[in-house]
Amino acid sequence: MDFERERNLFVSVSVGTEAYKIKILDLAIAAMNELANMAIENEPLWHPCIAGRILNCAEYIKKFGQVDSHFPVLPNAETYTNPLQTEAPRETRFLAVQPVHIVELLMNNDKYSHVLSNMVSKAKVLGVLSTQAQGDYNGALQVMAIE
Repeated sequence: MDFERERNLFVSVSVGTEAYKIKILDLAIAAMNELANMAIENEPLWHPCIAGRILNCAEYIKKFGQVDSHFPVLPNAETYTNPLQTEAPRETRFLAVQPVHIVELLMNNDKYSHVLSNMVSKAKVLGVLSTQAQGDYNGALQVMAIE
């Protein structure tokens, strides 16, 4: 992943243009709502398997639609056949930390990369669209590239 190229593209297209900022904000809000819905849902979105629960891709497409209009169009949900191996397991764990510390971890590039080093090889903040008050991440939005 060429982080410098991505950062330059992000800065030139989105940070300087209010319309792009609004689009990115809309995508972030939609992603937040989608994540909340996925956390609440059970079957048929998540179906049981030997290892626990796994995402039912056809149901995902029915419920949430196309991931991004810039991606290739996925097949109709009724005739969905997965040409690629998709893995989206659902795991639940309890962490003995305050929720604010989890948010701090996700918003700090160095902590994020270190704690999730088994899944993330590179992470970089490309730009900050809205900042937070001192010590508060409520309403903060940053765009990251993660490999």
